[in-house]
Amino acid sequence: MPFVPAVNTMLMFTEYIGPAGNLVGNSYWIRDDVGQPTSARMQAANSLFVTFHNNTLRLQQNLAYGLTAIRTRDMTVQSGQLAELDISPSVFGTFSGDALPANVSFAVSLRTGFAGRSRRGRVYHVGLAEGQVTQDFVIAANVTAIVAAYATWLTTLAAQQFTWVIASRISAGVPRATALITPVTAIFAVDARVDTQRRRLPGEGT
Repeated sequence: MPFVPAVNTMLMFTEYIGPAGNLVGNSYWIRDDVGQPTSARMQAANSLFVTFHNNTLRLQQNLAYGLTAIRTRDMTVQSGQLAELDISPSVFGTFSGDALPANVSFAVSLRTGFAGRSRRGRVYHVGLAEGQVTQDFVIAANVTAIVAAYATWLTTLAAQQFTWVIASRISAGVPRATALITPVTAIFAVDARVDTQRRRLPGEGT
């Protein structure tokens, strides 16, 4: 696929180490409302995620999962700058008990107020614990807490002139000339059923 620019937008990847030593993570598309992302602004975004993770997100993650690195790239141009933050020692979750298998996740829906697949997204939560799930469903209180955590990330970014966005780079199977960028306006759970991310299993990727 050819490079598709996303104007004034960065792509952040948050990397975790799991109980089997496997690396897993999530990507976040973030528009810099100041302008084209600079190294300093991307490092500021990285630091924001660390604070958000340490104060909020890790409370919903099993203690066997640790945040180990954040890698953020300016997607405005193909040769955009890269800002990396290695976290040593890794910062682990606080939810006690055994971790569920690495492929078991929970999808949080990202909506923009517009219809169509190009205007919505999701985050697959990292680090579910057995105590958060009963049979095939995340317990209601934990659904609420996980959704609230990601809503905090949305407001944390906005307070520093960043916007969490959905970036669509393909339309009808064809790469766009420029990515369609739409701000996330709502975060919720479509249902409480657990979801699957096979590529998070050891040896499968992230």
